[in-house]
Amino acid sequence: VYTSSAVNDMAQSMSNNGQRVSATAYVNDHGEVVLIEGETRLRGARAAGLPTLRVEIRPRPASNRELYEEARAANVERRDQSPLDDAIKWKELIEKKVYPTQAALAKALNLGEDHVSRTMSLANLPHRIIHSVAENTDLLNHKMLNAIREYWAVKGDEDTLELILEIAKTGMGYRDVVARRKSAAKG
Repeated sequence: VYTSSAVNDMAQSMSNNGQRVSATAYVNDHGEVVLIEGETRLRGARAAGLPTLRVEIRPRPASNRELYEEARAANVERRDQSPLDDAIKWKELIEKKVYPTQAALAKALNLGEDHVSRTMSLANLPHRIIHSVAENTDLLNHKMLNAIREYWAVKGDEDTLELILEIAKTGMGYRDVVARRKSAAKG
């Protein structure tokens, strides 16, 4: 999820300080440069009107699976990877049969199957809710995201969007969201 605030922050940083870290990429069969990681830097450079992006060219990954695992490792190392990012990408990777099952994905990433399953359930949220949550980085942790997903399952889109604004404004915790969901489920 590339939020406008993250791209704008990157554009501002790159305008003021230059590009601190190279993006990584490989060259495909058509001679095109394909990013492995560095999408936010690319979007930030475009938003800032910068003519170039410093890219380290690496050997082409042997498979889409290797490509994803390399990109994810870089993002996790920088702590840029949120559960929401994982959910969306994992759903895509399983749909494209890069990983045949959630269990295979969990094994490849050395994660518990229950963790992968809970994370992937976040990908069921509608795009407008995903983008609303992504604009509030304080909400991008497993407990809060799952509480919001469970609330959405009971209350739907509009009430959930209002709740996200309230959480951001008041600093509600995930336990408060769980209590709201339980209360809403009771009617």
